[in-house]
Amino acid sequence: MFGQYRRLFTSHPQLHNTSSRAASGPTVTATRLNTFLNTWRSWKWEILSCLLVLASPLALLATLYPYDGRPLPQWPLQISVNTLLSIYSMILKASLGFVVASCIGQLQWTWFSEGRPIYDLVRYDNARQGPWGSLQLLWAQRMRQPLTALGGLLLILSVGVDPFIQQLISLYDCSIVVNDEEATLPRTNRFDDQLEVPTFGHDIDSAISRGISQLGDGIYPECTTGNCSFPDAYGTLGYCSLCEDSSDEIIIDTIRNPIVNSTVWPYPNETMTITSSLPEGMYMTNNQTGLSRLNVTYSINISKSAPYEEYGSDGVEVAKMSLFYDNYDEMRQPTRPERMKVKILAGKTSFSDRHIDMSTGQMIEGCENGSFVNKWRCRGYGAATCTIQPCVRIYNSTVQAGHLTEHLLTQTDDTAWGNTLPENFGLGIIDTKCLTPQNRSAIADQGYVIIESRRWLPYNASFDTGSGRSLATNITNSLLAQKCLYFMDTGFALSFGPFVIGENFNGALNGVGGHNGIHGMTISQFDGPDIIRGIYDYGHIDFDHIQGIFSNISDTLTSYIRSNGNRNYSEPAIGQVFHFATCIRVQWPWMAFPSLLASLTLALLISTICSKEARSFPSWKASPLPWLMYGLDNSRLFNRDELEEMEYETDEMEKISKEIVIRWKLLPSPHIQTEGHL
Repeated sequence: MFGQYRRLFTSHPQLHNTSSRAASGPTVTATRLNTFLNTWRSWKWEILSCLLVLASPLALLATLYPYDGRPLPQWPLQISVNTLLSIYSMILKASLGFVVASCIGQLQWTWFSEGRPIYDLVRYDNARQGPWGSLQLLWAQRMRQPLTALGGLLLILSVGVDPFIQQLISLYDCSIVVNDEEATLPRTNRFDDQLEVPTFGHDIDSAISRGISQLGDGIYPECTTGNCSFPDAYGTLGYCSLCEDSSDEIIIDTIRNPIVNSTVWPYPNETMTITSSLPEGMYMTNNQTGLSRLNVTYSINISKSAPYEEYGSDGVEVAKMSLFYDNYDEMRQPTRPERMKVKILAGKTSFSDRHIDMSTGQMIEGCENGSFVNKWRCRGYGAATCTIQPCVRIYNSTVQAGHLTEHLLTQTDDTAWGNTLPENFGLGIIDTKCLTPQNRSAIADQGYVIIESRRWLPYNASFDTGSGRSLATNITNSLLAQKCLYFMDTGFALSFGPFVIGENFNGALNGVGGHNGIHGMTISQFDGPDIIRGIYDYGHIDFDHIQGIFSNISDTLTSYIRSNGNRNYSEPAIGQVFHFATCIRVQWPWMAFPSLLASLTLALLISTICSKEARSFPSWKASPLPWLMYGLDNSRLFNRDELEEMEYETDEMEKISKEIVIRWKLLPSPHIQTEGHL
């Protein structure tokens, strides 16, 4: 059946590669060039389509890489990223399908170079049309023609191109910098005397009250979108606090005095007085400073028959706080008045040993556990020493949904600041981390020694009050302008500040409201300054609570300082403004699939073109014309002489086929009949 067909092909000049022809042909270079041109002429559309297949993953990369982690692009005609990905997917699939179909079509001629069922024509035709036909051909051939199997596998896998490409991107909410806007936060390098400000004292009291009530520090950023960031560290003058648990210093003395022949109900039998005290020191009580003890005296009458407990009309003392000076001169004046040290004493009560909550009269949960017995809450008494003093705070911060969160990076330690020359007193300290080499040289010339391991350098800032400007004054102003020097006026730091701030830390707390019930005596109302009432917290006092309140107070005082600094040295911190957007996250692993398909398509095309078996035939690919023109020996459309005059290339056959008219005849028996030329 195929004998004459094979003889016809072996007689084709392209296929009859004999040594004599090679010897009589052109040079090797010319032969290679001719081969290349013939290949290009026969496979140009497949090669161009393969280039589109290879370009598709590159186009995906070029499109998505610039927008990875960035907002969705705003392209003309409202074209979306998904639309562009769909176009790339369509190009990849269409080009891949065209290349693979041509390769499978060309490989069929090799398959039919041996005796095969005529139904294999149907299988090859179906395989070129899509995945289902490819699967059928793979099953029928069972890998007997590897390149055909690869082509069929590519058509089957191409079904997954769309979902894989769509999986390349995921969208998420993100914040994008608004380039033409800035966010600001108040800060200052210099704070002056505030006596000329009418509301000075009230403002300080309000700041402290806000800290006690935990109502925020009162700092409000300029952030137009409500979402900003201050990634660069910024410093500001302010106040810092530090608390230490000094409960081990408490001295407790309990005295019981009997009451004889009481005539007043409930007929108390004795008076119990519990005195809790701290060691002698320089306490400021009743606006008087002198050596004394800080005492809390808790006194109640007890009726054993009821049982019943009561206290006098003035209430019962439960806590006390006072300024305390641990460094003072021979005149008993503090050597560092800007450093305010506060002693807080919560005295022992009749509730302490029983682990009773004084506000409810009920047992405090957890105190039966031995490991918690010595905690403030269970013990019912304690003492703390807290310090508030001027400092420099270094922050960075964020604003989200209008809420400011400042992150404290570092702050000055307990180092004493430098005092200025007598003509204009103040406290100064330098952040050596921001000094330039010129600054360091100028400071060294003034006699200062900069230690690299220490960031903060006490500095005697000089402000010349005369008409001339000294070198020291120039250096001071330069350091302030560079935000390296922080300065607080003496009038505030050493006098008015400690007086106005310190007066809030003196006072006693009395329990004045309560009653006797089924749980015994309770105390639920207290009389005393706001700060000590907030610290005592209805008897729920503990060290962490005290530390938190003083931290809040130092925050609010810092806010007051940084919002009212010297206008010449209070340049705000500058931050970035963000707005919400939808951003693209590229999931690069999903690129592997289309890239693999593109690589395999290229490999298939090269292998098909260069395959010795496939090159044994003209580049007919999937054309049906050879089957019609060269058909079976007894049913071909042309006789042998006509075929010998015809070239065997597809282009020539297509040209001739356009001129020949055929008709399908059903009678007297189905056949194809030629009816001449156009």
